[in-house]
Amino acid sequence: MEDFHVSINETGRIVIPAPIRKKLNLRKGDDLIVKLSEQNIINIQTPKQYLGKLKNLIKSKDKNLILSEDLINMRKEEQL
Repeated sequence: MEDFHVSINETGRIVIPAPIRKKLNLRKGDDLIVKLSEQNIINIQTPKQYLGKLKNLIKSKDKNLILSEDLINMRKEEQL
């Protein structure tokens, strides 16, 4: 893993370094999903990557599990 130094400009923006943009195949105007974990770790994904992870999660679930119930339970946990 390589570390990159970035700074925040006066409008709160950061620039994703070119090697990372190239590796993720990011282009000007691309949409990204930014998540902040409970450990204050920032995760940046493209919608395609995010959807792929969701698809894998669904595939890995027990076939007898009702996903809507799982989603309701996750939402309840978030409200605590």
